[in-house]
Amino acid sequence: MNVLVRYSWPGNDRELESVIERGVLVCDGDTLSDEHIFLGLTPFNEKGRLNLLRIDPFRNLFANQRLRSAFQAITISLLLAVALFSFLGVRVAGQPLGTGIFWTFMLPYLLLSYVVLGRIYCSICPLIGFARLFRRVGSKDLKAPKIFNHIGVGVAAFFALAFLWFETAYAVREIPYTTAVFIVLLISAAVLLNLIFKEEVWCRYLCPMGYLGGLFSCLASVELRANNNVCTSQCRAAACYQGNKERNGCPMSLFPVSMTSNQFCKMCGTCVQNCSLKSIHLDLRWPGAEIWENREPNLVASLSIPALLGVLYPLILQTSQEILADLWPFTLAFLASGVLALILFAGACLLKGYPSFRGILRSHGFVYLPLTFAGHIAFQVPFMEQGLRWITGNLPGG
Repeated sequence: MNVLVRYSWPGNDRELESVIERGVLVCDGDTLSDEHIFLGLTPFNEKGRLNLLRIDPFRNLFANQRLRSAFQAITISLLLAVALFSFLGVRVAGQPLGTGIFWTFMLPYLLLSYVVLGRIYCSICPLIGFARLFRRVGSKDLKAPKIFNHIGVGVAAFFALAFLWFETAYAVREIPYTTAVFIVLLISAAVLLNLIFKEEVWCRYLCPMGYLGGLFSCLASVELRANNNVCTSQCRAAACYQGNKERNGCPMSLFPVSMTSNQFCKMCGTCVQNCSLKSIHLDLRWPGAEIWENREPNLVASLSIPALLGVLYPLILQTSQEILADLWPFTLAFLASGVLALILFAGACLLKGYPSFRGILRSHGFVYLPLTFAGHIAFQVPFMEQGLRWITGNLPGG
């Protein structure tokens, strides 16, 4: 009620009617709450965009779930092979095969894919593939607690930073057995959560790579959005969100008409397949356009960007020069660098004045996103180079 009362209703009673209708469609219970109310939707604008879904063959290909399942079967097989090779300690040309595939090929090129294709890899991710396989046996199908909406981004940001710390602090890249255990833990977490909740909670709120991918996808040259002019005037089913008798709804519990960011969308094509009005667009745009166009940047995500930039310093020192080789010096340097970057960022924002401090924190963190992405790719370059030398047989002593 407070949300409704605070809004100015520039569209008068027609807008109120549309908002309530949309809320009723989205709500799967008998009570409307603030999470079902979408106000002040950004007017849809195609200027500077090219909708790829206007090309029918491409649209059919993008929405083809069988094709995605086939690609997911490949990623599942590859991850199983990596885990098996790592457990068995298989070596090729003197190098561990499992860790070589995972850390010098899969991870670096996955990060690069986010700024080209958005989070589309997440729709064929082997972790959620395993989870869907286990769901066929049975699932509790519980609704995700509302607390995830409030703390989910923060938890995912913590796990992303913990992932970067863990892989370096425990030299996971160099120890095949540790890599195998790490993969098994990731699979187990995704499967367990998906057996409990109806939504894909792991992908939306907890996956460290999904969180990094979501941030870097804000730089992508593609975006998936809905034409809210069509949605608000013609749609009475909301099949994109809640599905229908034949198909499930959005696995990430997103309502395309209200999306202003690539951060959580897996571009799985479900909404494209479900929408009979062809309201969903897959647009080419200027890379990084979301940085200045997103009117509702997330505060926690914004704060995590300078922190992710700050922790690069101890990561590079430890891996390239082994200055912080011991666990505790590295951990302290890792924490100090992240906190210091946050303090410097907050101090710079505070110079603009306290009344606007929170708003500046929300928006200006994303300004550092291109630099943060470039830094993490630069961190991966030596491993990518090592992988290329490995497959060409040019490794020292190989």
